[in-house]
Amino acid sequence: TTPKPENLGAPNANSFAACYNGMFMPIFPMGVKGAIWYQGCSNVGGEVLYDTLFRAMAADWRANLSGGSFPIYLVQLAAFVQTHPEPIDSAWARMRWTMTRLGEEVENSGTAVTIDIGNHTDIHPKDKKSVGERLARLALNRTYGRKDVVEAGPIPTGASSADGRVMVAFKNAAGLRTRDGGALEGFQIAGADGAFAWAKAEIVGETVVVTVPGGMAAKTVRHAWDDYPVCNLVN
Repeated sequence: TTPKPENLGAPNANSFAACYNGMFMPIFPMGVKGAIWYQGCSNVGGEVLYDTLFRAMAADWRANLSGGSFPIYLVQLAAFVQTHPEPIDSAWARMRWTMTRLGEEVENSGTAVTIDIGNHTDIHPKDKKSVGERLARLALNRTYGRKDVVEAGPIPTGASSADGRVMVAFKNAAGLRTRDGGALEGFQIAGADGAFAWAKAEIVGETVVVTVPGGMAAKTVRHAWDDYPVCNLVN
């Protein structure tokens, strides 16, 4: 006899059948103007796979929903749990950077940065107003052509080193400053061995100049690289 099929009357909400076949396929090919993706805390530690999955998901949505290559805006993971006194290889930071890159690299996308509106003990921080405002800035600028609206905070685009300093360039760099008016915080430098150390940084026009710690040949610079980072660079 043929075995009875599995009872999917109450499947796990995160199973493939429930999420995709049960919740998403029934709305194909509904017309869509745009989408917000929020967000990926369960994927922390798997940022390489997340990059592949998000790109595939965006392509699938755009192929099966009506609306062509409609905009998809991501919400970055907020700050969460600990602030560490010394530099660490934070899985949360790796995921945030992956999400930021996706917003810049995937066609018709963008990422709302929420690193400064987190909560040490709550993975679902209460400040959703700021999240909405940042998503609105992206949509107004990138989708609706409102170039008078600053789309986002500063996004790093490259770095160069000379004379014991590293110069970091940014997109959306007009008006670089610190939020609190104090010294710039959150920059780290590593040499060829990959061991990071805190580094003094200052704003010079539309760049950030980071002083390389003594005796180190700078190879890598990073910013706000912690589970719950201390950072105050804004535009």
